[in-house]
Amino acid sequence: MIYFVNQYLMALNTSIEHTQIKRIKLFNHEHVPAKIVTRDFNTTLTDNLKNFGLSPQNMINMYDYFRQTQEVPTQVIKTYDLPFSKEYDVKPDANVSEVVKGSQVVMQVHHVPGTFGHVHFIDYLDYLGNLTKRRDYDSRGFKARDQLFSKEGLVIYEKHYDRFGHGKIEHYFDDKGFIIRTILYDYLGKTYYFENDTELASFFLDELNRQDNLQATFIGDRPTISYDMIMGMKTRGKNLLYMPNPHTVDENDGIYADMSGLYTNAIYKNPKQWDCIIVATDKQKNDLTKWYGGQSPIPITVISPSVQIESQQDTILDENTAHKENKVIYTSKLDAKNNVNELIEAFNKVVAVLPNATLDIYGYGTEYDTIKTKIEELKLSNSIRLLGYQADLTSAYQSAELLVYTGNIDVEPLGLIEAMSYSVPCVAYNSLYGIQDIIKDGENGFIVNKHRIDELTSTIIKTLENKKRLHKMSQNAYHTAKTYAPENMIQKWQQVLN
Repeated sequence: MIYFVNQYLMALNTSIEHTQIKRIKLFNHEHVPAKIVTRDFNTTLTDNLKNFGLSPQNMINMYDYFRQTQEVPTQVIKTYDLPFSKEYDVKPDANVSEVVKGSQVVMQVHHVPGTFGHVHFIDYLDYLGNLTKRRDYDSRGFKARDQLFSKEGLVIYEKHYDRFGHGKIEHYFDDKGFIIRTILYDYLGKTYYFENDTELASFFLDELNRQDNLQATFIGDRPTISYDMIMGMKTRGKNLLYMPNPHTVDENDGIYADMSGLYTNAIYKNPKQWDCIIVATDKQKNDLTKWYGGQSPIPITVISPSVQIESQQDTILDENTAHKENKVIYTSKLDAKNNVNELIEAFNKVVAVLPNATLDIYGYGTEYDTIKTKIEELKLSNSIRLLGYQADLTSAYQSAELLVYTGNIDVEPLGLIEAMSYSVPCVAYNSLYGIQDIIKDGENGFIVNKHRIDELTSTIIKTLENKKRLHKMSQNAYHTAKTYAPENMIQKWQQVLN
């Protein structure tokens, strides 16, 4: 079995999770046994899987594994199902129902967003209104976890339950909120003690490996977290380290700059723990080899994170009516490294030349409020829309004439190939790895020098204005995406896995 090791799968995810989702669909498509492995506790994990077109069979979560709740029947628990004392009154609400005793609020029942009263978690309050305890309910309808809080509001203890209410895992915390003791109860008739949840996670991977007669393959996808889980194992499978970011601290120098802290412990201090490093581009492989002085202590192979499982209809290529005139989209995180404010500044100049041009921004991140404010300050609310994070961007790609990416760190951003699979050309800032492997300047898009807002502006305008060239670029983009078809990508993986 092949395990893609990660920390979590959330409702809102990064490119690491989206890469895993694409990869698991590729392996399923090619009938290669594989699963995503996650460490963190999550009461809505089953719902998240459904939102991304996955099933419980595609994933193993550590808590579900030890609680034996990987596949359980789903039931709905509502506020009136809870066994409240008769001395309490319940004040129902769409989002948070209050449980009161006289005039004192003793509990707050939080409901699962978008449902009609499904219980998500309950906060227990003292007479001053301070949180003392929280009880989480799994979305499948059972009590999943209790947490106790200090007077400062920090978690000091938590207990995880199976669906029958039996305690299975306990965590104890220090005064800074870090786990300092973990106990696993009644696992195969024994009780186990760990210093933290990472040790428990390594034991979890050991158990998966033992089930596979020590022949499992573990691919560490999230830097530090998944790497530490794999390196902490007592058994040894086949360990592959996937590198989703540049390996050095300098985004412009992959040879002489210091190694990024994301990778130092794993591949610089503990190279013998790994059988292979996987990078996205030949250039990164060459730079990393040179960083090591010409010979890497770990074999390095190249596999792109992009893959197109869902083949788009050929009609998209010919029917340009699917694309709205001068519609531009952005589909990535909204954080400082992705320079979305620069895109907004450029688009302010674009609409001065092309008044009907529109920009739809999809994503979430720390810069959301700053970006929103900038749009309002420039009075661009009629031209630019902030549409948040969406798991399915099909309609966004179908409506767009152009995708613009202004990040400068991500290696082979997934959105570029996704857009091209819908025959959408791309304009992107140049970066050390990946952009030049996808975009052929003037053929399926344009590459722009980083932070050159005037150059970005003129490139967007010239791309949208010349519809004849834009149509040809759309065709070329579609054919570029076809090179990431399953039959091509699985061959690269088979070379590594075999």
